[in-house]
Amino acid sequence: NIMACRKVIVLCGETYPMRLWCVWELFALFSFARESYASKRIVVLPLDPEYDISLALASFDVQNAHCYDPNEESRLRQVIRAVGIQLFNTKIRVWAGTLRKQRRSMNVLADLLGETLPGRDRGSTCTSNSAASSE
Repeated sequence: NIMACRKVIVLCGETYPMRLWCVWELFALFSFARESYASKRIVVLPLDPEYDISLALASFDVQNAHCYDPNEESRLRQVIRAVGIQLFNTKIRVWAGTLRKQRRSMNVLADLLGETLPGRDRGSTCTSNSAASSE
């Protein structure tokens, strides 16, 4: 049961948003816990430090996510339809926005400390103007 977990580790790569079971677990967490509480429980570990899952999830659409087993996919989609496809998409997209804000905060902190974060070269800088223009 995902709700019994203190932390949820998200090992994500480029296929993560297309894996229905993966996003289903996130949806379940966000459906039964406040967004702020659920976000604190998730630890995102990208398989590729250059990959930004928040960008992929910002335009998430559950219609593009699938299961290996068509029977499992059918059962999940029945529940998703009952809850609401738009609600499902919105919860994932809202979390993507939270991730982007966290990443920006980490970039600013790294700049202040003179550190390099994975996915950033030492020469790049982050200011509120440049971050806003990259959306």
